[in-house]
Amino acid sequence: MYLRRSSTRFLECAIHLCVTHMTLQEVADLLEKEAAQLRRFG
Repeated sequence: MYLRRSSTRFLECAIHLCVTHMTLQEVADLLEKEAAQLRRFG
């Protein structure tokens, strides 16, 4: 559970970092592409 929570926290921080340098739409598009890859190969 610790690693799961840590991983989630890291992901949230990474998303917040992206938002400081990209538009919200760019971040959303990036996350959608990543999610599609996970669904396709997962």
